[in-house]
Amino acid sequence: MKLRVGTFNVENLLTRHRFSSNGRTDTAAAMSLFHFPRSDERDAVERSLAVALEDDKRQMTALALAEAQADLWMLQEVDSLASLQAFFANYVHRIADFRYGHFALIDGNDRRNIDIGFAARRDLLGPQQVAIRSHKDLAFAEAGAHDRELAMLGIGPHGKVFARDCLEVELSFEGRRLSLFGCHFKSMNNGREDGRAVTLPIRRAEARAVKWLIRQRFGGGWRDANWIVLGDLNGYRHGLGPLAERVDEGDSGIEPLLDDFAIDPMQTLPPHERWTHFRRYWSESQGSADRQPHAA
Repeated sequence: MKLRVGTFNVENLLTRHRFSSNGRTDTAAAMSLFHFPRSDERDAVERSLAVALEDDKRQMTALALAEAQADLWMLQEVDSLASLQAFFANYVHRIADFRYGHFALIDGNDRRNIDIGFAARRDLLGPQQVAIRSHKDLAFAEAGAHDRELAMLGIGPHGKVFARDCLEVELSFEGRRLSLFGCHFKSMNNGREDGRAVTLPIRRAEARAVKWLIRQRFGGGWRDANWIVLGDLNGYRHGLGPLAERVDEGDSGIEPLLDDFAIDPMQTLPPHERWTHFRRYWSESQGSADRQPHAA
């Protein structure tokens, strides 16, 4: 049996127009052009603008999911089960060849309440064939993932490993099982220029914890079991320079998953296709904007 499994960060699939009292970054440019004497007036306009922008974003996200034609989806940055279901019903199902169901989401640890969601083709499974487990309360010490670097960051051994969660989804197919470990590792944005390096020990601990979970789940037979680690791991090991020249970006934090353990499917692609996103930044020394794609 062949399955196409997809993962996608849907970028703040929200039922609220902002996380907090602070303004949204995507509405800031348009809002900066106008003056609002009253705060309630400003908030009403921002809400309207947010709805319009959200619709544009969801149209594009739905197109990406429909084109991928995955049988199973693990999605990151989902606000709630209601928003996940509404997105598929009103966007994805209007253009996709498949109908999805079996939606699952468990509230995780993220302070903004962006969680990991799951969806599968409706005709692929029955409700009794899907089992969901959360590992949001797993501690560093329990998973053997605490180390000196974490201690130096002020993180104790009894803290929660996962910045969001590791959502485990076990699927049963005609006597065979497939386990998905959906992750959204610690962001590299730490409000500092060296955010990637500062947060790296946390992602490394999360990777170690996922590795521990898999070995705990399957015991000595973990190599023969059917499992996939997928999601937004917030770690890139390589970049692509001019003419797709490979650039070593150093440790990413996900190395424990690749050290005699999992296989990186990106390695099956031609080198020039092993990228996931573009980073655009301003170079003061060159006086220009540079773009560089980052590999997964």
